[in-house]
Amino acid sequence: MRRLTLSLTALWAVSVALAGPLADVDWTQLTIPRLVALPDLDGRISDGEWDRAAPVGGFTMLGDETLSATQPEAWLGWHERGLLLAARIPLPPGQKARAQATDFDGTVWADDSVELHVDRGHRHERHYQFVVNALGTEFDSLAGDKAYNASWHAAATNEPGQWACELLIPWEAMGGGAPQPADRDGLNVAINASSLGGILTLSPISANLHDAARFAHVTYTDGPAAGWCGLDLDGNTATAAVLNAKDAKVELTVDGRPRTVTQQPDSGSAVSQYYVTSLDLPQEQGFTRAGRYQLELRARADGQTLLVQRVALAVGPPVELQVSAYLHRQELATTVALQPGTFPWPDSTVGLQVVADGQAVVERTIEPPADGGPARVTLPADELPAVEDAPRAERQSWEKDLLGFYVSGHPLEEHEAVLRMYATATTAQLASKEDGAEVIIGGVVDSVRSAVTRKGKFEGQRWARYELSDLEGAVGGVMFAQEYAEYGKFLRKDAIVFIKGRVDYQGNDPTLRAQQVIPIERAHALLAGGMALDLDAEAANEATLTALRDLCASNHGELPVYVRIRIPDEGAYTIRVGRNMFVQASTQLLDAAGQLVGRDRVRFIPKRDNGNGNNNGGRRAWRRPQAGAVRA
Repeated sequence: MRRLTLSLTALWAVSVALAGPLADVDWTQLTIPRLVALPDLDGRISDGEWDRAAPVGGFTMLGDETLSATQPEAWLGWHERGLLLAARIPLPPGQKARAQATDFDGTVWADDSVELHVDRGHRHERHYQFVVNALGTEFDSLAGDKAYNASWHAAATNEPGQWACELLIPWEAMGGGAPQPADRDGLNVAINASSLGGILTLSPISANLHDAARFAHVTYTDGPAAGWCGLDLDGNTATAAVLNAKDAKVELTVDGRPRTVTQQPDSGSAVSQYYVTSLDLPQEQGFTRAGRYQLELRARADGQTLLVQRVALAVGPPVELQVSAYLHRQELATTVALQPGTFPWPDSTVGLQVVADGQAVVERTIEPPADGGPARVTLPADELPAVEDAPRAERQSWEKDLLGFYVSGHPLEEHEAVLRMYATATTAQLASKEDGAEVIIGGVVDSVRSAVTRKGKFEGQRWARYELSDLEGAVGGVMFAQEYAEYGKFLRKDAIVFIKGRVDYQGNDPTLRAQQVIPIERAHALLAGGMALDLDAEAANEATLTALRDLCASNHGELPVYVRIRIPDEGAYTIRVGRNMFVQASTQLLDAAGQLVGRDRVRFIPKRDNGNGNNNGGRRAWRRPQAGAVRA
């Protein structure tokens, strides 16, 4: 039979953001400079009028916290009269922004719009929200209550290819007077952009734009300021601007590794100095390697921290092929997407080839789509060769990824006996365990998301979050850098493993802080503390005992062997064999002993320190020989 292979590429990007108190020097930090003169607030962002404001960049997608592929332009400044924001949002050529709300405090935020959230003093108690859509319609709220109404100014222009807005929020509208230099607030800028794929956020927020605890820290200044003003993936560079300072230190790290930063000799601006740094992302076959990269940009001047931003950059493959099989229509549907910066459709020739046994059996030239998006090609079944089924484990992995559950059987079913032998708890039992309890859980790894440690003893080293499922449910957990360095190679998607760790409650839900990962293939060797045989008097005959002796001798090791013999009317006796018959645990030994006495009458005994120290999580354990038992 011939095997047909088609590639399917997917990119997942997830990260976790925690709350950031003002004392956290590694949280997202921005500086907002004082503007001597107010811009002309007509929504047009004329040349030069925002040059003395700090550029704002590095917007990420709400929900996955990765950099948006297309970045809006934005600027922040402050004046005695109020806080100022300008934003310019790109649109597809010839298109205008989508906006319908025309009533004050209507559903403005559901349109293409810009939001400014301010937490005065950053006390995480309440914050002000100001929204303007592409029609210039306004919305405001206090702590989510739109009954709050303030007097503030916004203007917008909506033109083919881009829309822009300018906002002035008086300090009185936010419950106080103008700040003094060095005062600090919490702040976030959000962009609701249908053309950019959803909601973009400046602060590291994963779900709720009203989560003031995760707002960026902003410092008002009448001196130096800095901002992220450019990211060029085609040129592999990032650009930062430093205002009102000649000598500044700008640093960029990628996955914890520093990159070279160069100051542009002539910025063309009397206010700003521009610093360009190469991302120096790893290359593969002449292209940037697809993956997820952690970027950190910092700027300092005059002994002050002006800018701290950390973002995740998700780089997709230059060519992405997705294949779907429609059994009811008897066809394969293929979708081909190109990275526009690498392979623009008008300048590219794309062919699709299906190969079986090293020979091309189908070849198609793909016509460029009119809209520049993904191209779709359908292959009827009668054009494809007969193929053998994919291995069961591979099919099950596809089922879980595509459907969220298994159809052709659970991958743990064939390992159920081993899981029961060594696991001290199931995922369903974790909720009954105390915080800090040590357990061993066996299951299949559903997902792994690694990241780089940002500070502390293990700065620059990788750690991971994972999800493990067994036959009763699933549990999430974390493996920190020290353990990940040793066991991370075993913590991979679809791997069947035992994880030894401690229960760690996050709110009301238990998680598992992993200390050790043991592949299922190594379970007997690392977790077994002995072998137990259960015989009745009839089975304990000379022939069987001789065969067992020879089997133990041929698998000699360090693990004791216990034989329990049940004698009618007398009870049971447990015998520990001599050291010359101690064994080395293996699947082969278990199978061979099972053939001699019955598979249900032989098992390995877990080590006494497995999980909670009570020999396999509270299940009835084999007792050591007591007084009156026979010892051979």
